[in-house]
Amino acid sequence: VLVGTQMGFMVESNAQSTTHHLARARLRGMKLTVIDPVCNTAAANADTWIPIRPGTDAALALGIVNQLLNVLKVYDAPFLRKRTNAPYLIGPDGHYVREARTGKPLVWNEETEKPSPYDECPPERMALQGTYRVGEVDCRPAFVELAEHVARYTPEMVADITDVPEAQIVSLAKELAADACIGETITIDGQALPLRPVAINFKSGAVGHKHGMAVALSLHLVNIVL
Repeated sequence: VLVGTQMGFMVESNAQSTTHHLARARLRGMKLTVIDPVCNTAAANADTWIPIRPGTDAALALGIVNQLLNVLKVYDAPFLRKRTNAPYLIGPDGHYVREARTGKPLVWNEETEKPSPYDECPPERMALQGTYRVGEVDCRPAFVELAEHVARYTPEMVADITDVPEAQIVSLAKELAADACIGETITIDGQALPLRPVAINFKSGAVGHKHGMAVALSLHLVNIVL
C-alpha cells in the first residue's frame, strides 16, 4: 500500500532498482493499492486507487487499526509480545508500572500469574489482554490501551474526516488482515521466518503536513500490528 508516494514508478531514491523490483513483484501477483488525493502515475497503474482528503492519512490508518484490533481480531501477537511494548503494564496515570528495585517496566506473566520485569518473562507468557492488580494499582497491558484508543475511529467517523467511503475502509482492513498471513512462515536459507507479505509505505505526500510525525506513527502502527 503506497500512501502519498510513487515508490516503484521511477521516483524516490534508487529509482531504477526499486521500479525493477516492484515490476517483478507485480508479475508474481503482488497487489498494489495507492492512497493519494491525485490519480498520479502510481495510482493510475494500481489495482486500487483510493482518493483521500489531503492531510487526513492518520485518521485512515487508525481506522484500519481499529478494524484489525476490535472488529477482525487480527494481529501478530508473537511479534507484539517480543518486539514491542504492547504487553507493558500501564497504570491509571498513563505511565508504565515499574519494578521498584530496578525501575524496569513490568509485564504480567500468565503462567505464574504475577508481574515480572519485561526482560525476565518469556514473550509467549506475556499477557496482552486483561486487568491486573500490582501492589495498590490496577493496570492493563498497553495493547488494551491502544485497542480502546483506536475504537473511536469508526468507519463512519473516518469516512467523514477522509472522504474515503466506509465500505472501502472496511474492505481495505479485511484485505490487509487476510493477506498478512498471520501465523504462517517462510523458509529462507534453511531458517523459518514469519511470512508477512503486506506493508504500508509512505513518504512526503502523507507526512508533509502539520503533525506529520503523528501521521507517520499512525501509518507505521498498521505495519507493527500486522
